[in-house]
Amino acid sequence: MTSFRRLATLVLMIVFLVIAAAAEAAPVVFWASDNLQPGDAVLLHGDGLAELDSLRVWRLPDDASAPGPAKAPPAKAPESAVVAKALQPSRQSV
Repeated sequence: MTSFRRLATLVLMIVFLVIAAAAEAAPVVFWASDNLQPGDAVLLHGDGLAELDSLRVWRLPDDASAPGPAKAPPAKAPESAVVAKALQPSRQSV
């Protein structure tokens, strides 16, 4: 029984480490409001957004909304990106 307890303890420790690692993940956006006009507010829905106090926003090329598979966003914000204050951030939306 002692080896079973050691194994169970090891498994529980691994599970807790995996959960802790997931909690430390970077913010992720699953959905953003679209069809925006200048001056409109943008709603982002995702996870890990509560700690955001500012965001970088920029205009996508007009062909970005073309039909077909979605293109991945650029890895780094372009020079034209504008810093905006996050309004009412929560864990799942901002």
